[in-house]
Amino acid sequence: MIKKLAAALGIVVFFVLAGTAAGYAYWSASVSTTGSVQVADLAAMNCANPVSLVNGDFETPVIANNNWSHPGSTGVAPWVTVRPGTQTATSPEIWRGNVTGSITPASGAQNIEINGTEAATFYQNVSTAPGQVLEWGFWHRGRDSASNPDKVQLTIGPSTANGAGVQGGTTSNTNPTTLVNDGTRLVIVFPTTNTAWKYYSGTYTVPAGQTTTRISFTSHTQGGGNASQGNLIDGVTFGSGPCLNLGSAIARVGGTQFEPGTTARVTTTITNVGGRTAGSSVLTLPLPTTLGTPSNIQINGAAAGVQSTTAGGMLTVRIGTGANGSVGGSIAGGGVVTVTYDATITGALGQTIATTPTVSYGDTANPGIVMTRTGSTVSVTIVDTTPPVAPGQPTVTPTGTTSMNISWAASSSPDLHHYEVQRVSSTGTWATVANNVTGTSWTDTGVTAGQAYAYRIVAKDAAGNASTSAVGTGLTHFGSSQYRIAWMNGTTAVCVDVENGELRNVPSCAGAAPNTQRWTFSATTGDTRVVSVSNTSQVWLQDYACTFVIFCGYSAAVDVATPSGSDYADWTPEAYYDSTSGNAFVRFKNAGSGSYLGATNANANAQLNVSQTTRNFVLTAL
Repeated sequence: MIKKLAAALGIVVFFVLAGTAAGYAYWSASVSTTGSVQVADLAAMNCANPVSLVNGDFETPVIANNNWSHPGSTGVAPWVTVRPGTQTATSPEIWRGNVTGSITPASGAQNIEINGTEAATFYQNVSTAPGQVLEWGFWHRGRDSASNPDKVQLTIGPSTANGAGVQGGTTSNTNPTTLVNDGTRLVIVFPTTNTAWKYYSGTYTVPAGQTTTRISFTSHTQGGGNASQGNLIDGVTFGSGPCLNLGSAIARVGGTQFEPGTTARVTTTITNVGGRTAGSSVLTLPLPTTLGTPSNIQINGAAAGVQSTTAGGMLTVRIGTGANGSVGGSIAGGGVVTVTYDATITGALGQTIATTPTVSYGDTANPGIVMTRTGSTVSVTIVDTTPPVAPGQPTVTPTGTTSMNISWAASSSPDLHHYEVQRVSSTGTWATVANNVTGTSWTDTGVTAGQAYAYRIVAKDAAGNASTSAVGTGLTHFGSSQYRIAWMNGTTAVCVDVENGELRNVPSCAGAAPNTQRWTFSATTGDTRVVSVSNTSQVWLQDYACTFVIFCGYSAAVDVATPSGSDYADWTPEAYYDSTSGNAFVRFKNAGSGSYLGATNANANAQLNVSQTTRNFVLTAL
């Protein structure tokens, strides 16, 4: 397949690219094509077993600027340095910045001197597959002489126990000399003076049965004659063509559930796992119909700007170094680009959000070839398990004897569907009295006069998730004949039968109670006053056996202060919710003291109960 492709594309195995510029020269093999050629199989080949070097720019370990160091045999990992043809360890010399004369690194901030302490072989092993066509390239420069070149020997072939030795044969002082090219080993000697860096490149085809391939650089000759000085190397590449892998993820912004109306973030990661730089890199993302218009489009955390366009249901992003509004950029081997965008979830429950990214790119070493890779489809299902935000505590306002208005502040949830109104009175349990309420108020016409009610508002979304709710209470207006305790038969000690206006726990009619006080509950619209007919003791007698009623443990005191004005004679009924029993009751609050009408003793038998027909109003202790 490789041979056929080479013939079809006109690959020239080796030729010299003439020309020098700014202290740099080039010698290379190249690919010659006409027009743009789509090669899907080439992308598959490059990606089937991607090969690339590690630390080919020698940027680790980092040393001090404008300095040098001897890091040892394995100090420039994963490169290994040994004496030529042996396993004996030696050390290269690593340079950073300007170390001698005007020489600075050709690529990045650091370079290697192979003759760091003596003649040496510098190598790295990579995993390969038989039949792969791997491209190699490196920068070389002599150190000491402008006329006598340093010569470095490139050896590519199977890994061996020893480092590559110096290959015998006559070599040129001006041009590369191929000493071995037998289908297994490639040995070329490259001469370079100290006047300029020169870049050399070419290809190597992995032979049958070879799964580990070694690339070695051996100091062949030192132009200055000093074995501990010479052969500067930088920017080594060796590997398969570019291979852009795609990975995708979909996440919720500000949450975990993919709910309608919330924001999803789609992330696509593009990684060049190949051995060469990918050029003209363009990512295309079909836009899911369950998402709105993309926003906040970013490339590596920065706004994409003109590098992204949206049209025809497709988001196109030009990525890589040098990308702009019209062309894609380059992604070096090992390079990673991350593209993200946000969009509102517009789909319905049970639908999916899916993304299938595609990237097109070229091989910078083989202009004109366009490769494409399509990533796996990633999808999530639109669900809703998060309850809406609770609405505000309801305000309950009586609008008559048989109606109550309930209003509340709206829930802030974007996926709110409706509200449910629940009610409880002094008996029974909570029950839903209104459903599918879309506004923030509702009128309850199913109430009775003089009754206390508690309400709670539950916000619900389309999935049926329900919010929590605070409780609001209200008391309907009293009827004109309600809550009156009348003086009967003109006596000071009275009993009241079980009928409208019943007052329980008054003295039995069989005995006299000299301090019993008569009280009248006078009903008016929206308000009820408990008015003292005479101020003898201001105490409701509850236990006839007590001699001194006001000190009796079971007495129920209205107010011990002598009323000097209407405030201490005014008692306003209000509703309250008892969370223990889960019911709503009426209690009477004194306008002056703020105390509530009720028993002074905590004993459960000491409650003062006012009953209206079948209704008991349990009054709290003072």
